[in-house]
Amino acid sequence: MKCPFRASRLLPSLFLCLVLELAYAQPGIVLETARSPRAQALGGNATALGGEPDLSWGNPAAPATDGARSLSVQGEVRFQEDRGWYAHGSIGVSKTAFFLGVSGFSTGSITTFAADGTPRTFVGQAEYLVSLGVTQAILQTLRVGATVKYLRSELAEQFTSSAGLLDIGIHGEPFPMVQVGAVLANVGTSVRPLHDEIDMPMEARIGVAILPLSSDTGPSPSPLVLADVVYLQGDRAWMGDIGVEYPVHPRLAVRFGAFHDLHRISNAGVTAGLGISYARFDFAYAARYWGQSVGWMHGIALTFSGKRSS
Repeated sequence: MKCPFRASRLLPSLFLCLVLELAYAQPGIVLETARSPRAQALGGNATALGGEPDLSWGNPAAPATDGARSLSVQGEVRFQEDRGWYAHGSIGVSKTAFFLGVSGFSTGSITTFAADGTPRTFVGQAEYLVSLGVTQAILQTLRVGATVKYLRSELAEQFTSSAGLLDIGIHGEPFPMVQVGAVLANVGTSVRPLHDEIDMPMEARIGVAILPLSSDTGPSPSPLVLADVVYLQGDRAWMGDIGVEYPVHPRLAVRFGAFHDLHRISNAGVTAGLGISYARFDFAYAARYWGQSVGWMHGIALTFSGKRSS
């Protein structure tokens, strides 16, 4: 990558360009910020889990089309100073659900010095994402959905670029207590922060979920179990994840999961979390561990759900 800085402006310019290039090794990282903490705690994807608006990141066909409305806000803390946030709202009309999401992500600060020793501090990378989606029920147990996303990226607070992306998904329940889903995500244009075009992380996901047995007397006697297989087009790699959710109380559920590269078992991690429900509010917490180089990442979300007024 050709360095756009001159030594007379920022020193050491070569080191700065190296830092920026490393900071931009994961373009579109804001797309991960919109991942539901419930999905994070269940291994990472939850492609086949439906009925909840904030799961639209995993599958745009996931939101329920029963006239419900919801509002969700969440935040994420990654390694060092990386931070992310996400707000999501949805409303159902007849057999259709519409949802809107806004999210942002920023890395830690970088300090450089001019030739006269004057310091300058700026954010290495910042990204913002706006998404608009729709879910349509075709049959009682079959839904399709699509999400249009606009991503804006800023590098060193002076280089900007943008991309348009599309997700399409399908969600169904072929058998009682069994849900399946498939998604083609992040199809669209590239970003060009400096001189080179960088592709967005396009991927294909397929998943299955085994729902818990129903119970009228207390928590379900069986857990929710789900699994996903993901193909990462940019890395030419296959990933797999599995998650388990067990309700220990009508208002409390614990969640565990794991994910790994199907070719390199060393590229793996574990997840955990919990969910608390009270009245129309749901609180979710997730922790993901991806080796010593990345460490722990934490996410929380608060969701308000309500029925459409008659």
